[in-house]
Amino acid sequence: MAISEKSRSTIYQAFSQFLGEEATADMLAQFPSRDVDEPATKADLAVLRAEMGELRAELRGEMGELRAELRGEMGELRAEMGELRAELRIDMHRLHNRTLLALTAVISAATAVLAVLG
Repeated sequence: MAISEKSRSTIYQAFSQFLGEEATADMLAQFPSRDVDEPATKADLAVLRAEMGELRAELRGEMGELRAELRGEMGELRAEMGELRAELRIDMHRLHNRTLLALTAVISAATAVLAVLG
């Protein structure tokens, strides 16, 4: 239990006459001047552990929610990438076909020119 400043002053004045200032100050240092100076009890630690357990559970829940959200986002991204891959294949196939048609036309024209010249 903490000693109030008024009581601390009264004790200091009374005892310093008999013990001296230094001994009285040393003695009063053994008594907390504020509640904050009191040592933690097992009950305090139990409350702290319970609060930390609650926070841990909250964090685990939030992390689970984030993981689920991330999995959903990744699934959407995979689907989008699959669609883009399919579109790319179609575009490449079309380009291949156009290139073959153009090349066939050039070869046909070159063959015709050679036939006329030859």
